[in-house]
Amino acid sequence: MIEVDERIEKHRLFWQRTNSKPLVGFSIGDYFVSRRFRAAETFLSSPRKIEPEMLDVPAFEADYRRMAEEAAAVPQDVFFTATPFTGIPWMEGMLGCPIYSRESSFIAKSPGLPLEELDLEKLFDRRWLDKYLEFTRMLAGLDIELLPVGQPIMRGPTDVLGTLVGQSEMVIQFFEHPKRMKELLDQTVDVFLAVIREQKTLIPPFLRGCSIGFYDLWCPGDCIWFQDDLNALLSPDLYRRHVLPAHRRLAQASPYNLFHLHPASFFIVDSIMEIQELKLIEMNKDEGGPSVEQMLPVFQKVQSGKNCMVWGSFTRADLQLLQKELDPAGLYIMIAVESGEEARDLISLFA
Repeated sequence: MIEVDERIEKHRLFWQRTNSKPLVGFSIGDYFVSRRFRAAETFLSSPRKIEPEMLDVPAFEADYRRMAEEAAAVPQDVFFTATPFTGIPWMEGMLGCPIYSRESSFIAKSPGLPLEELDLEKLFDRRWLDKYLEFTRMLAGLDIELLPVGQPIMRGPTDVLGTLVGQSEMVIQFFEHPKRMKELLDQTVDVFLAVIREQKTLIPPFLRGCSIGFYDLWCPGDCIWFQDDLNALLSPDLYRRHVLPAHRRLAQASPYNLFHLHPASFFIVDSIMEIQELKLIEMNKDEGGPSVEQMLPVFQKVQSGKNCMVWGSFTRADLQLLQKELDPAGLYIMIAVESGEEARDLISLFA
C-alpha cells in the first residue's frame, strides 16, 4: 500500500496547492474516446439511431478490464476511473433527444419542438437513465483492484439547450425570451444534479474519497465535474447574465469539482474564476487549436486563483515548456497518448 498511500498524498497536496511536482496522468488510446470500446464497434461501423436497449452492458466489461490493465502498467500519479460508456450523450438522451452513432462518435439531435412546447419533465426518457445506472452497477461490481467508478462526460446546460432548440436559435432566444431560457437552464441543472445524486448511491467510496471520471483524479471528498462547450457561442455579457449562475450551482453541489474548458471559451475565464466554490479548471489543448505557448497566459491566470489542469496530446517540447513556465503547485497534466509504450516514454520527463 506504500505506492497507493504516496499517490493519495500527492493528490492531497495537489488539492491544497502545495505539491512540488505536477500531478501526471495519461489518457490512453484512440483520441476519439468512443473508439476505445470494442463493444461499440458495431454501432460505429454501421451508423444508425441508437436506443438504450441496444447497449449490452455486460459486453463492455472486457473493454473496462483491458483499459484498467493498460493504465495500471503505466507509472502515473492518478487512478484509472471507470465511467458509464463515455461515447453516449447521456444528458441529451435522458431529455428526449434521439441519439445516433457516427463513424467515430455518437451525437444527439433535437426533438424538433418549439421553445414554448419544451417540457423537460415530459421529455425525460427514463430508459436512458436506467441504462446509465446499469453501467454504474456493473462497474461498481467489477473485481478489479483499485478501480474507482465515476461520472463520464455529461453535457452542461447550454450544451443541452443547444441540442434541444438548435445552437443558433439558443443564442437568439437568450435575447428574445430570457426568462424562459433561464427556466430551462435551471431545469437542466436540476436534472443533471438529480442524475448524479442517483448514480452516487451506487458508487462505493474509493480510498476514503471519490474520483473524477474521465480525468482519473482522486478527491478527499464528494466530487462532481461539468462542461459547457457551447459557451463559445455566447458573448461575455450573455454568459455572465444567464449561464454563470447555473455554473455556480453546479460548483456548489460538491466540495471538490472540475470545470472543463476549450480555448474557444477562454473569454469566460475571468467570470468562472469568480465562483468561489470552484476548485479546478481543466483546459484542453485541442487538435488544430492554439499552441501550448499561446495558451500559457491563460494557464497562468487560472493558477493565480484556482487549481489548473491541462489535457491534450503534447510533444516533449510542450511538456518541458509546461514544467518550465507553470507553478507545479495545484497543477495536473494529463497526456493523451495512443499506447502505454508512449506513456512510459514520456513519464521520464517528469523524473
